[in-house]
Amino acid sequence: MKLKYGFVVREVGGRSVAVAIGARGADTPSMITLNDSGKVIWQALGRETSVDEIVDRLMAEFDVSREVAEIDVIKFLDTLRSGGLLIE
Repeated sequence: MKLKYGFVVREVGGRSVAVAIGARGADTPSMITLNDSGKVIWQALGRETSVDEIVDRLMAEFDVSREVAEIDVIKFLDTLRSGGLLIE
């Protein structure tokens, strides 16, 4: 899976935000605020990846168990799916 539309991640006011770019940006939310784990997940989705790979990245970046990382990843992916932002 990977992100469906083009986005760039920028720091705005001390927060990470994903901003839609290009013509398709008109069809999607224009700005999505990301927390630290959301930013790691978002960056992983910039290329074709799997849930397991994303979970591994979260575990490497943060001191969390596989169970906690899986829950965070699944919740985040469900949010992206509901917005039509993933290619699976």
